[in-house]
Amino acid sequence: MNTSKKENKVLMMCLCSLFTALIAVGAFLKIPIPFVPITLQGLFTILAALLLGAKWGTLSVVLYVAIGLAGVPIFTQGGGISYIFIPTFGYLLGYILGTFINAKIAHKTDNPSYLRIFAANFLGVLAVQHIHVACADEQLVVEVRQAHTVLQKLRQPLDEGGELHQLHSGLFQGGVGVRVGDDAVQGLSLRLRQPPGGFDGFRAKSTGRV
Repeated sequence: MNTSKKENKVLMMCLCSLFTALIAVGAFLKIPIPFVPITLQGLFTILAALLLGAKWGTLSVVLYVAIGLAGVPIFTQGGGISYIFIPTFGYLLGYILGTFINAKIAHKTDNPSYLRIFAANFLGVLAVQHIHVACADEQLVVEVRQAHTVLQKLRQPLDEGGELHQLHSGLFQGGVGVRVGDDAVQGLSLRLRQPPGGFDGFRAKSTGRV
């Protein structure tokens, strides 16, 4: 009896490793659809859930994500721990949860119906999309905060620290000029001049009326 259990465990470990490899290969097999191409990762995670169950199916996806974060370039855009800052990383986390939900629902009975399998797959895919959207929104908030921090630094008093120490503007005196005298952008100048005769004369010439 113990030998049978060990053999079954070895078989499941081999199948788990096989699906980890299939998910990695599926990242580079794309269906060319406009705007957002679809990879076969989702298909292999669904198959892992249906064929391996909740424990081994989810473990196969976890191994795939762990190997990619360890530095092996098996993700769509490479690998490494920095991949968590890429917007599509939410899909990888969603695959883990989606595979678990899919397997739990599908294997709740020994002989699941087609309707149960369809519902399990649908809820699994829905979980993947939900996690992806949540992660993408969080990354958007981080980027907005970083942009806000940069703007706050630019709005500091001009005399403070000498970062931005000269702004010059002339209004209606041959045009409007702005010059930034920072060490990093020394000599950068932007100048918008009025056309000869002023803007009214320029408008009259462009319309053919004087």
